[in-house]
Amino acid sequence: LYSPAIGNAVQALGAVLRFGGSLPARTRELVICAVAAELESAYEWYAHSLVATTVGINGTELKQLHEGDVPDTLSADESAALGLTRSLLRGTAVDEDVHAAALEHFGHGGITELSVLVGYYRLLAGILAAGDVPVPAAAGEHLHQAT
Repeated sequence: LYSPAIGNAVQALGAVLRFGGSLPARTRELVICAVAAELESAYEWYAHSLVATTVGINGTELKQLHEGDVPDTLSADESAALGLTRSLLRGTAVDEDVHAAALEHFGHGGITELSVLVGYYRLLAGILAAGDVPVPAAAGEHLHQAT
């Protein structure tokens, strides 16, 4: 609302990531929830933990993600995606082994998509924090179930 040109560009990128990307929906939502948990973005967690359940992520997996753990039920490609996600969020370099695992499962294009996905949801978490966007009051029960 305050910066329409930037908002429209951000929205366009989000649409490509959600609807035009190559990542499986479950992998995408695992990554988004991991970003939300790591950055303690309550609204992002609220919105995407709901979406996550529609793409096959169960309550136990959500709880583990919220606690900063990697669920032990993940496939090798999902684990590689979360490894890259955590490296991007926690450091300035991606470990060679983490990069190799992501490359094996996703190729260079997938690594690019994962990196932009992490950056995009980091950007949204910052915008939500700067705007002090609250979680809807009715969401309290859902949030307590996942944490």
